[in-house]
Amino acid sequence: MTNPKQFVLSRFLGASVRRHGDHYLLEGVPGLVMSGFEEAAVWADAAKDLSDPVFEAQRTRNVLDKVMAAFAALGGQMTPMMALSQRLEQAGYSAAEAASAIEVAIASGALVLTAMGALQRP
Repeated sequence: MTNPKQFVLSRFLGASVRRHGDHYLLEGVPGLVMSGFEEAAVWADAAKDLSDPVFEAQRTRNVLDKVMAAFAALGGQMTPMMALSQRLEQAGYSAAEAASAIEVAIASGALVLTAMGALQRP
């Protein structure tokens, strides 16, 4: 599972980042290994972008895309929150990440939580 630091590095660099000992490897870029110093510099730049509205909007869009794809895979109708959470966990989210992703979908208005605890499109 990707840790938050790997997630931010991945988003910032536009490539998948994998931890390897004391270094981070950029997947798909043969032989490119960031030393601790280089990684720290990239992390510092990426951390600055965390407050960037464009970065936040893109991250929210990515989360919403995954939630809505899981919702559609479950039929795209009224879906129990637990079923959607389990579907997201099968896609690689932790239980906490799945719950947070569903909260993002509800907060953005993409999904509505009914009184019976089901999710549906507005």
